[in-house]
Amino acid sequence: MYRKEESTPIPASSFELPFEGKLLSDNRWVIMADLIPWTEFEIDITLRPEAERLRLRSSSMHVDGEYKSSLPEVIFKNQEDESQLRSKKAINITYGYSHDHRPDLKQFLLELICSSDGDIPIFFKSASGNQSDSHSFGKIAIEYKKQTQIDSLMVADYALYTEENIKLMSEIKWLSRVTLSIKEAELLVSTTPESEFIKSELLGYSFVVKTNNYGGIKQRWLVVQSQERKESDH
Repeated sequence: MYRKEESTPIPASSFELPFEGKLLSDNRWVIMADLIPWTEFEIDITLRPEAERLRLRSSSMHVDGEYKSSLPEVIFKNQEDESQLRSKKAINITYGYSHDHRPDLKQFLLELICSSDGDIPIFFKSASGNQSDSHSFGKIAIEYKKQTQIDSLMVADYALYTEENIKLMSEIKWLSRVTLSIKEAELLVSTTPESEFIKSELLGYSFVVKTNNYGGIKQRWLVVQSQERKESDH
């Protein structure tokens, strides 16, 4: 979560990585970071903290090397009540779905919540390279919500739409695409009569709104029909 502090920004090239290494100066993310006017963004966020819409997404960062070593688990002992606290497990740099289309390289993930007016990251968390977005998106949204009182609409792709996630986010406003692998969605698309569709102001498109209780959560489903796509399918 964003918190304004008086400090000197750390250049991307000097960023300390969790797996002992440094980012190369010609890395595209380092170059991009040097081009972004972070100070101006910080002022903008400070003066305008409320965002109507936020984007929840993930990005894969591929790395070179084998990375066979792993950090040992450390157990801390509380001297007051003699309870034990285990250290957090390190993320795994491993193979997984690559957003950069490089399945041959190991990677780790950055789970991001960005502003809708420029994709400025306002919350992020590192994750193992083989972690599934559908497994983590709901938990990320909840973790962010616990740290802020801003009532924003959380927007994400179909990875967010699982029964487990929407139950977790029952107190959060969210918007997501429903995958047709869900039987209710496939049935709705295939059986809704043409007469129920309403012409959109956007030429060539029509829509219909339906209520649904998937996962025991009342929600609205928007079915959008493209005339061009419909004709090409026949």
